[in-house]
Amino acid sequence: MRVSERRCIVAFLAFGAIAYVFAYLAPEEEFLGAGYKLLYLHLPLLYISLGSFYLAALLGVLSLSTERYRQTSHRLAVVALPFALANLVVIYFFEMVTWGAFIAEEPRFYFLVISYGMILVLLLLHRLGEPGLLAVASALLLIANLFLYLRLRSLDTWQLHPSDVDMPVEMRLPLVFALAALLCLYYLMFKKLEG
Repeated sequence: MRVSERRCIVAFLAFGAIAYVFAYLAPEEEFLGAGYKLLYLHLPLLYISLGSFYLAALLGVLSLSTERYRQTSHRLAVVALPFALANLVVIYFFEMVTWGAFIAEEPRFYFLVISYGMILVLLLLHRLGEPGLLAVASALLLIANLFLYLRLRSLDTWQLHPSDVDMPVEMRLPLVFALAALLCLYYLMFKKLEG
């Protein structure tokens, strides 16, 4: 194991422990109580999974010029999948806490399911091994995702929680460390694919 990977494991454990302590100490949200703390998992998983998809698709577009971009695009898409699946699970529990039921047609959830499906399409394109097809299809995936986002964002129901819910400053600190911890985990998984 490389020194950088060992350091990342230590950082993952440290950031995770700090995030847990801060999450425990953070006040409950006024309307949703302690259940709102699921955001400390949901938001990092969301940022990492969607960010990986967009970066993987962008590198897929650029892969015609450089083989290294294609390889990195593939690794990004592979590592994005477990984060995407974990996010869907967290969203399920978040909806159960906030709404008392799971609502699959909620626009944000709908958008994420389609976006995560696009990760699978991207992986399939990599398996086909056609650089030209990968580049064109990656560009189309990015454009389609943008249009879908803009369309769903215009809907009045674009929310996973009641509109009066707010996250005070003291509730944001655990989120910073949770994101750092999950980024360390992401880095470790990404580096393992290089071997």
